[in-house]
Amino acid sequence: MNVRYVLNNVIITSLQSFYELI
Repeated sequence: MNVRYVLNNVIITSLQSFYELI
């Protein structure tokens, strides 16, 4: 498991949910 990949995935999902709130 790649740590950078997981971190990138978490950042992308949080950004998507953040934009959905607006």
